[in-house]
Amino acid sequence: VVEAVYRMFENFGFTGYGSVRNGMNALIGAAHSEMESAIHAFRRNGLTMQRRGQALLDEVVNAAFGQSNDPTAQALYHAWLRPAEKLREKFNAAGGAIGMLKDWGLPMTHDAGALAAAGFDKWRAFIEPRLDWDRMKHGVTGATIYPAEREDVLRHVWTSIVTDGWNTRDAAAGRGSGGTWAKRQDARFLHFSGPDEWRDYNKAYGRGDVWATMSSHIRTMARDVALMERFGPNPATTVEWLKNVVMQEAMKAKVGMPSLFPKPTFKSYEGAAKHAQATIDGLFSLARGDGGAAGGALADTGAILRNLQYSAKLGGSILTHAVSNPIVQSFARHIHGIPMTGQLMDMVAGFTESGAREATRAGYIVQDALHVLEQGAREAAAGSRLRQLSNWLPAVTVHYSGLEPFVAAQRRAFMFGAMAHIADHLNQEWSALPDRLRRLLAGYGLRAEEWKVMQGAELYRPETGSAPFLRFSEIQKVGENYITSLGVKLDETVPRVQDLDRPAPSVDASLARAHAEAVALKYLAMLHGETERAVPSSNWRARQFLTGGTREDTFAGQALRSFGMFKGFMGSFMMTHFEAIKQELARDRFAGAAAAGAYLTVLTLGGMVVQQLKAVASGKDLRSIDPSTKEGRDTWGHAMLTSGGLGIFGDFLASDHSSYGHGPLETLAGPMVTGGVDLYTALRNLGQGKKTVGQKVAGAAVDVLRNNTPMLSTHWALRAAYS
Repeated sequence: VVEAVYRMFENFGFTGYGSVRNGMNALIGAAHSEMESAIHAFRRNGLTMQRRGQALLDEVVNAAFGQSNDPTAQALYHAWLRPAEKLREKFNAAGGAIGMLKDWGLPMTHDAGALAAAGFDKWRAFIEPRLDWDRMKHGVTGATIYPAEREDVLRHVWTSIVTDGWNTRDAAAGRGSGGTWAKRQDARFLHFSGPDEWRDYNKAYGRGDVWATMSSHIRTMARDVALMERFGPNPATTVEWLKNVVMQEAMKAKVGMPSLFPKPTFKSYEGAAKHAQATIDGLFSLARGDGGAAGGALADTGAILRNLQYSAKLGGSILTHAVSNPIVQSFARHIHGIPMTGQLMDMVAGFTESGAREATRAGYIVQDALHVLEQGAREAAAGSRLRQLSNWLPAVTVHYSGLEPFVAAQRRAFMFGAMAHIADHLNQEWSALPDRLRRLLAGYGLRAEEWKVMQGAELYRPETGSAPFLRFSEIQKVGENYITSLGVKLDETVPRVQDLDRPAPSVDASLARAHAEAVALKYLAMLHGETERAVPSSNWRARQFLTGGTREDTFAGQALRSFGMFKGFMGSFMMTHFEAIKQELARDRFAGAAAAGAYLTVLTLGGMVVQQLKAVASGKDLRSIDPSTKEGRDTWGHAMLTSGGLGIFGDFLASDHSSYGHGPLETLAGPMVTGGVDLYTALRNLGQGKKTVGQKVAGAAVDVLRNNTPMLSTHWALRAAYS
């Protein structure tokens, strides 16, 4: 029962039902597919990393308020508005309540910290003259808001934003109060008079970046829809019920009754159940987009220091990924029967601009549109603005080191390969499919009935002339095409879309369309789930394990976040690939053991290449690989650990210090601690008097700079010269 609840939040196949994360990724991917023209128009410049088309983006804001005659701006606005409107409809279908507003304009993401820092009076003086009060109505009665009521109305809005809605929650109702279904009504209450007024407010109290606001709306709407589709209109209530079920099952097991609770290894049944409940709370927090995020001096300082360390330590990771990722993806392809022979060509296509656009149109999530670097609210506190500015450091590092484009190309390559492989088998009946492919689809809830729908889709043939593949968008059209072929209207009844060749119950034609769309989104969720296995980045389970559900405005939260730095890949790799190896062993013990052994061997060889590349990048001699010597054996052991993402542990195989000169406890505590140790050592040496001012102080100062300088410390092309 515990694992079942965890998998409702996040799973990577082998489960049979969807999860919040799979559903969210599918909805974001579908939205990005429709937004492709806008994503491309406002992409970042590869050299300067500045967003292109700023003047055009301003014109898009004008178009949103019906004040632009530019056809390009109008088209790009509607490229965003169409998926935004679809998400609104899905939100309502899942139990939400967002009314349709004509000439709505653009959403507004308020910076709660900026509102709190400014205070109500200053905020009210800024926003009141910029609102269109004729369009704003009382939420319940729909009555006009008179001038005498404006202060009370705005005070309610300000308080709701600053307190995250706690001012209106029923404290007696506990965590289950304040359903997701109602949370987005406030966002559409404020109407700005025009594009200039919206822009002024966005710069002062919003994200500042127009594209960040538009992208954030898509992401958060997809998140809320996925939560409601999985847990109902009030997810918090459902999650509380699930936690109670876990405890109930634990207590049944304790007294010997039939139960779905696993036998604890080290803890009591109560302790194990409480640990599971705490993990569920942490997963729910991550699913809501919180994840322990907070403001304040401690949280901001910690985030800034982590960004400095990410930039100082991340630049050389491209060497590991360039060697290990293709091996990891090959294994992910193997376990599902996807040919490995086309991986190189798929990766080459993923690097090209045309291939990148093809992938986006096929539902690939563009990270640049998902994790935008916004400008931040002008009225935010200094710490918050400095934190926002520091986000550029790791972004610049992964971009200029080549890590970001390489990982993106790898993820696109897997999607291309998976879609082409499924297209190759589309003419086969479900029972005739290869076992590995059938297991892949069934693991995400795609079975014989859904396969029948998928078979009705037309294959997409890329302009590049490469092999055809099956996109989710063509599956979506199956219901529409079927309805059109029968010549019926939406209010007429037609056979179910999955029963095209035999008599079946009749349903409303609109349900045929909805069914095809549901199958398409399941298919897209499968592609994103398996892409994470093929090219691991991070997952909620690993993140929850590393942070323990703590908030970042606590010392414990800061300590655990330092400990968790650079371990997200390791956690995702272990959780997804250990599960896959376990499935292989269950499928055929001997064949599974052979596959796992071959996988480990190739990864170790890859790890050896990584070790030698890192040595060259650091200006050092190549390491010995002679297994007859202790140094050679240590090198091979280090290679085995490095290849699986456990490089920091491999560092200690041959010595008591890591490659950055720190001991095991310091390194495990994370870069924030090791950076502090470097600085402390330099200051301690400086304070020991004139006798040590010289080589010892200079050496400590060099260590501080060599290990902690953003980008220069580990950029693979610069590190040797810098050292």
